[in-house]
Amino acid sequence: MRNMLATETYTMAGVPGHFSFALRVHTNGTYYSLANLMEQGNEDFLKRIGFDPSGSLYKMYNALTSVSGNEKKTRRWEGTQDLQNLITGVTSADANTRLAYIYDNINLPETINFAASKVVNSDHDCCHKNHYMYRDSEGTGEWSILPWDVDLSFGHVWNSRTNYFEDSLITNVAPYVVNGHTLLNAMTNNPTLQSMWARRMR
Repeated sequence: MRNMLATETYTMAGVPGHFSFALRVHTNGTYYSLANLMEQGNEDFLKRIGFDPSGSLYKMYNALTSVSGNEKKTRRWEGTQDLQNLITGVTSADANTRLAYIYDNINLPETINFAASKVVNSDHDCCHKNHYMYRDSEGTGEWSILPWDVDLSFGHVWNSRTNYFEDSLITNVAPYVVNGHTLLNAMTNNPTLQSMWARRMR
């Protein structure tokens, strides 16, 4: 149920996310399994959620700390300099420069919604990986953060003993689970942005 619950919670909170629903799978007329159908991140996904499919969509495998290791899903012809510019901006050593960059280049309403909804979902398997970064490349130029891989949510927590297959419900996941994400760290470390996040969470 968690894929469906989490994606629907994000959507109801105003965060564009995948659709997901359960399927009863049969093989040669015999019941095989219950499975989840999960939408893929591509131009069709962007069109469905009302984003410009000409924008840059990255499937992130790190905490927005480097360009390498991530998967660019759209605009593959232009390289990854846009993502490098984002990383450079949100990791500026000067707090004022960093804040100005965030105000000028981040879709703050969507990003605040994402961060608050992640807490409601207890979607803690983010953001050391397991998210998208999207840039409205031919429009505002602003970046948004979008969810993916949300099955470790609503109390389902990976641990080193039973790995993915832990059945206990964990109810005390910290509210600001940023896991080293450079943009979300910058937001939690700024009183104004953290206050926006906390108000939306409430």
